[in-house]
Amino acid sequence: MRKRVGLDGEEEMTLKEIGAGYSLSRERIRQLQEGALAKLRAEFSRRHLM
Repeated sequence: MRKRVGLDGEEEMTLKEIGAGYSLSRERIRQLQEGALAKLRAEFSRRHLM
């Protein structure tokens, strides 16, 4: 997520760029991103932040 959205001073990267760095497909990076976002949403909901 840090690379995708440019956190910690990193530049935003595309799914394809991230996938190339990890030898994974763009689709697999998208799936991992969706899983991470689901976990964040669940935690925010649990803490009543959303």
